[in-house]
Amino acid sequence: MRIGIDARFYGVGGIGRYQSNLIRELEKLDKENDYFIFLNSEGFEKYKCENPRFKKVEADFKPYSFSEQLFFPITLYKNKLDLVHFTHFNLPLLYLRPYVVTIHDLIMSEFPTQKTSTRGAIVFFFKRLGYELTIRWAIKFAKKVLAVSNATKEDIVKNFKTASEKIVVTYEGLDVDLSKTKDLTGSEEIPKEYGISKPYLLYVSSMYPHKNVARLAEAFKIIKKDKDIQLVLVGKVSYFSKRARNEVKEILGEDLSKEVIFPNFQRDDGYLPDEDLYYFYKNAALYVFPSLKEGFGLPLLEAMTHRLPVCASNISCMPEIGGEAVYYFNPYDPKDMAEKIIGLLGDEKLQKSLVEKGLNQTKKFSWEKMARETLAQYHAL
Repeated sequence: MRIGIDARFYGVGGIGRYQSNLIRELEKLDKENDYFIFLNSEGFEKYKCENPRFKKVEADFKPYSFSEQLFFPITLYKNKLDLVHFTHFNLPLLYLRPYVVTIHDLIMSEFPTQKTSTRGAIVFFFKRLGYELTIRWAIKFAKKVLAVSNATKEDIVKNFKTASEKIVVTYEGLDVDLSKTKDLTGSEEIPKEYGISKPYLLYVSSMYPHKNVARLAEAFKIIKKDKDIQLVLVGKVSYFSKRARNEVKEILGEDLSKEVIFPNFQRDDGYLPDEDLYYFYKNAALYVFPSLKEGFGLPLLEAMTHRLPVCASNISCMPEIGGEAVYYFNPYDPKDMAEKIIGLLGDEKLQKSLVEKGLNQTKKFSWEKMARETLAQYHAL
């Protein structure tokens, strides 16, 4: 077969990581099919083919753009493909040949308010309209839909009335050497300029509204009455993290908000170096994740690889991905969140048990397994 893979996010963000790992593992696994990897100009330079059956094709069409809809299908048709794997929902509607599509989450469907966007009301309206049209089309006409968790599969069935048997769950993987930061130099303590002076709770993720940072701040206000502890919120500087920081200040007040550290805001470029992030993981008391919705829940597994006890939401895909290796709370209830975090902080035996279970839980997820299951779907069509 001649198989195309839309990899225009290659190496950038969560979807880019999915694309790069899928392609890398397929190169190792498949010696029969011919692959055409469609990349933007940056990805075209970055991706190096290691399997002679893999060919990279420049497709510098911006995601969610008119050029994606009008010109990308022409490029696809020119390559006379038997099957295309669109690794995100943003496929060109004019491409009418067989394809499979990966749906990572339905967060935009579940949280459709303007607070999830930096756009004005009119632009946001048309953005929503385009999203709804494209994702419904993508799911309806796909030969198979690949979902990254059972929770996402259930969301697709619920939101789009899709037959369950059309959707196949292929869990994402985990970078096994994530916690093995190489060439570390100096002390394994967090640099003093970040202002860490006591034990702390760690959160590492983006700060979109569904990440529920405001309720975590409310819970932290309760926790501070019982524990002398800080809260470290790691996430790149953006419109959403700036808004989250302002919300935290409003909730906690001037004095207490000083106990919440936003390390990315202390960096000129807004990004935390891998070495510093490693130290934040290594020295944290525990990892907290209050998200209301995730497609896969990778942050849970990343924290587990760093041998951190994890306290997280009991909804969406979190129980599915975290299993028995997570201490769960109700993310809509700051009081319950605080009680569970305080309870875990005071129970060293439970912490140790969660760490051991976490290391075993991470072994259940691999990119090689995901690629094998994806390849099986290619062959089944």
